Amino acid sequence: MKIKNRDVKNNVSTPMRAYEYVVSGIRDGRFLPATKLSDRDIARDLDIGHMTVREAMGKLEEHGWIERIPNKGAFIRKFSRQDVKDIYMLREIMEAVAIRELAEGATKEHVDKLQTCCDRIESSCVNRNIQLYQKADQEFHRLSVEFTSNKRLCELFDALILQGHLAFEFLVTKAVGMILLNVSESFEHSFPARHIHITQAIADHDPDQAESLVRKHIRFGYEIISEMVDLGNNLRKKAAPSQ
Repeated sequence: MKIKNRDVKNNVSTPMRAYEYVVSGIRDGRFLPATKLSDRDIARDLDIGHMTVREAMGKLEEHGWIERIPNKGAFIRKFSRQDVKDIYMLREIMEAVAIRELAEGATKEHVDKLQTCCDRIESSCVNRNIQLYQKADQEFHRLSVEFTSNKRLCELFDALILQGHLAFEFLVTKAVGMILLNVSESFEHSFPARHIHITQAIADHDPDQAESLVRKHIRFGYEIISEMVDLGNNLRKKAAPSQ
């Protein structure tokens, strides 16, 4: 019997390939919010089978990237203010668990890698580069979860933190046109310091302190986004022509 090898071409034609194709399309603007996705188009573009794409679509829905509307199809999810609240609430829960575990068993290598991220975060803030900040911040938090070696937690967290950064871009950076780094803060309470303090608690093997700091940090991030969304809405209202 001849085995169909379409879905094993180059050993990379897997559901994850289709998954990453859609996520990268969201990140680079090829798939805008509310865009309808076509299983057939994705299968054709990647030269993979429809069942492979459908499996990927299920994972995309599970991770909150798309939503299925009965009798209409699958669409890229819009990022609303409620989505941001949900993302940060879940992040706080996940990271609190991960940070406690990491603080209890962190190695010097773990701490050194987190410190490298802290250095990059500080540099990006000094230079007021929001793109570099987001990249370094994402890496810091991803590593803090990855070091637990909980693959399922890492998979869910990767989707969650990326969605949080994309929501930040859609709702704040692009809408308001502002760079929100070290705004009206002393260094002690700035973005770099928050990451440094978390890293120090991990290095000290203090799970209670590490958890407390990461919870405060994530809540602060949500509060900043909420404030800027409100500011952006007010600015747009003022700029709108009167009827």
